[in-house]
Amino acid sequence: MRCTESPLKKGLYEQAVQEGKGCMTERTWIRELTIPADRKEEEGSLLFCDLAPELGLILIDIHSKTIPELYPSRRFSPDSELTFITVNYCTRGRCELELRNGEYTYLSAGEIAVDSGQARRGNASFYYPTGEYTGIELMLLPGNHWKDIFIGAKERNPADEIQRRSERFGRPRVVPADEGLAQALGQAEADARRGMDREIILLDILRFLYLLLDAPIEEERRRDYYTQSQVAIAKKVMEILSADPARRYAAGELAARFGISETSLKNYFRGVFGCGYGQYQKDMRMHLASRLLAETEDAIGTIAQQTGFSSQSKFGKAFKDYYGITPLEYRRRERIGR
Repeated sequence: MRCTESPLKKGLYEQAVQEGKGCMTERTWIRELTIPADRKEEEGSLLFCDLAPELGLILIDIHSKTIPELYPSRRFSPDSELTFITVNYCTRGRCELELRNGEYTYLSAGEIAVDSGQARRGNASFYYPTGEYTGIELMLLPGNHWKDIFIGAKERNPADEIQRRSERFGRPRVVPADEGLAQALGQAEADARRGMDREIILLDILRFLYLLLDAPIEEERRRDYYTQSQVAIAKKVMEILSADPARRYAAGELAARFGISETSLKNYFRGVFGCGYGQYQKDMRMHLASRLLAETEDAIGTIAQQTGFSSQSKFGKAFKDYYGITPLEYRRRERIGR
């Protein structure tokens, strides 16, 4: 994507570009920021839609664990004196929610989080544990001005009602996205990416907001919340595992290092990363093996050692169980496809 200089007054987007955090292109009221990925060939993006003074939309598609904290406009930044609501819909991956009370929880694919100020804002970055995330975020400013956007808001103001309902709770409300909610936001995303008129996207979002009001937000399913130290342990374990894929760490070994039980370590790890301790290691080794097969000339026996297998035969069986083909066949197909 080619960068173009923005004629807008210097703000968060331009600052991000100057600091090397991304590249922005502008298309009237839609602005796109490209985000460097953990792997260079998979660049991510944030598409900002400044739909109205009271409403912002962000379409998120990233391939990294952290991104700079950016907003559609300064009205929705932590520096603003305005009180706004955020609605996050996760379609892939996981997103960390740090609460003002010091707890952490994680938004998973198919879930919607409604936050009227219970989550901490103003962090240096957002954190996505799996390094892959797609989702949709809405930012709403409550108030009487909604009646100037939608005639129906004179009788039922969606932003005000969502704020009243969410403020009854000390935590953001997280609910499953049913078919209607998912379709409404999916239509808004499709229309924004096609460059449809702003009024059409506003109608898509209005439909979603009224559907959200009818959803049983207060009947949230049980969620797990974690302390800062529990999250820090899980992230440190991930760093240890990723630093040396050739070494096989028993969960009990790492648990003893942090002075906790093996069960606790596995629970913290699953809570943050959304998969089991053993599954994470399997995925990590197989993804590394596929990359080495495709991008290097290393012998298959060498790759087996680099990914923690004691023999080429054990590696070959594990690889075929995971991908459905042998390592040699995988390498041949990758070379044919170049």
